[in-house]
Amino acid sequence: MKKINFLKTIFLFAVATTATNAQQITGSSSFSPSSGGARILSAQGDTAANPAIGFQSSVSDPTTAQNDGGGGNGIFRPIANNMAFSTGSVERMRIGQSGNVGIGIQTPTAGLHVLGGQLPNQVNAVIKLERNDLSNQAGVFSLMLSGSSWPSVASSIGAGSACFKLEDPFGNTQNSDMAFSTNGISPQLILKHSGNVGIGTLLPTSKLEIQGGDVKIGNVSTPAGYKLYVEQGILTEKVKVAVATSAAWADYVFANDYKLKPLSEVESFIKDNNHLPNVPSAKELVKEGLDLGKMQATQMEKIEELTLYLIEMKKEIEVLKKENTLMKVLVSQSKN
Repeated sequence: MKKINFLKTIFLFAVATTATNAQQITGSSSFSPSSGGARILSAQGDTAANPAIGFQSSVSDPTTAQNDGGGGNGIFRPIANNMAFSTGSVERMRIGQSGNVGIGIQTPTAGLHVLGGQLPNQVNAVIKLERNDLSNQAGVFSLMLSGSSWPSVASSIGAGSACFKLEDPFGNTQNSDMAFSTNGISPQLILKHSGNVGIGTLLPTSKLEIQGGDVKIGNVSTPAGYKLYVEQGILTEKVKVAVATSAAWADYVFANDYKLKPLSEVESFIKDNNHLPNVPSAKELVKEGLDLGKMQATQMEKIEELTLYLIEMKKEIEVLKKENTLMKVLVSQSKN
């Protein structure tokens, strides 16, 4: 019965209004059921003399819908062909004429344009993606390609200085590569479709390739002339040191023109320096470190020198043995 009365009212209102003379309601008007006091439709003017609910099919076509609690919450038309959403009398979101949606910004320049607070005063994230269900392996954020162009995700601070960027630097020719660039510079790190990772190079040929700079592991500083410093040691089952040239190895000791020091000279050097000739002292090793390849070559030099000393000593012993045998014969003959 209540619905029938309401429909009758709408029908009579429509009959009394012709197509050329639209009915305009000023001030406040409401439609209510016969009992209960709850309003079915309410139009109420605000301080700016605009209707709380308005529909107008003209060039300006304003459309607004607001509550009557004085909280400034609702949907309104800020400018032509734009729609905005507000809470607490502050615009929160806007849909522009082109269809771009802006959150925190009134002039969105992308399909979804989100503007957060200013750094470094911003405490909360601009966009937060969170999920509680860890059983699903679909991920939290997915960027998918549906057209022919390859996606690029970027976040910038200042003009031309991206603080985080994912892109395809090769267009469609290397379509599954991922690159990271910072400060407006060409990609600094790239993950190739082959699985190779490059830092300082766009064409890594191994699983990890680094060009330029050095690498350190631990709270240390890499000395000049070195590329890697590992604090507290490395545990490995095999170490292979490359030798640059044959001249860096100790085969020169066996050359005919090599000058082997007399043992007396070596003895004198040891007494004065407490280490072998051409071998770094303990103080030098503490200061400069131990060059594994060079030290191995030095040790081989001393081993080969020691071999020459033994060969020379063997010859001397053979001479002494012959002399000793001859002396025994002479002594035996003298007794007879």
